[in-house]
Amino acid sequence: MIEAQGGDATALDTDVKAKYSADVCAEMDGVITGIDAFEIGLTSVSLGAGRQNVEDIIEPYAGFTFHKKLGDTVKKGEAIVTAYAENETLLGPALKRSGAAIDVEGGSGGVVIRPLIGHVMDKHGMHDYEEYLKLN
Repeated sequence: MIEAQGGDATALDTDVKAKYSADVCAEMDGVITGIDAFEIGLTSVSLGAGRQNVEDIIEPYAGFTFHKKLGDTVKKGEAIVTAYAENETLLGPALKRSGAAIDVEGGSGGVVIRPLIGHVMDKHGMHDYEEYLKLN
């Protein structure tokens, strides 16, 4: 994506990371049945990965790395996501908040994976994606 926009993708080839990191781990064996992306986004901002005010400084190495996705099975104690911050005091609240945004249910199934694209907008309005593909 970077190269497609005329950028230098080698700029990402670095071992530089945030000063502090910690994992959100599964509290039980099960399947990831939900991830609240909005809450994860707000939590990323609280780690310094975004701005709450125009004057705020963005920490380029703050944020999350997900090791698991919706529908993946996890074992108790297995890392689901790693949080990164430049300020250690930000990690505790971020771990609690992001952990609450991830649902793990016991068992080995039952999660419905929704399609990445649900609707398409064109000059005629909004259309269900599956129906749009059939017509075009």
